[in-house]
Amino acid sequence: MTSPMPLVDCIAELLYRVPELQSAYYEHLRDFDELLPHVFLGEVTRCVVQQVRSAEIAEALPARRTLDFFEEYMAGGGREVQQLIAVSFVENLAKHDDILATLSTIIGPHLRAELGKHSQ
Repeated sequence: MTSPMPLVDCIAELLYRVPELQSAYYEHLRDFDELLPHVFLGEVTRCVVQQVRSAEIAEALPARRTLDFFEEYMAGGGREVQQLIAVSFVENLAKHDDILATLSTIIGPHLRAELGKHSQ
């Protein structure tokens, strides 16, 4: 990524790469009448957690694509996007100790470093 990405564009790109999140997105819009990026990423966290809890990690492809997307944007998505991911995804994910060990095999170094800031 060469230029910072606005939050709305980041969410649009996430939905393009992980279309399984679209139903959560449309439900979010119905509930709030607008996109609230921080709230939506909290909902994305719940989707990832639920999928990892209910499937083998090899079968949790949407969760893997979500993690890959966030890893890529933590590496170079611009400060605003990085802050969104750190505060609204990673911070929420860090509360789910039961899946962190499972995710440790597929999570990238930027997300891992951010998770380290939130470990208890």
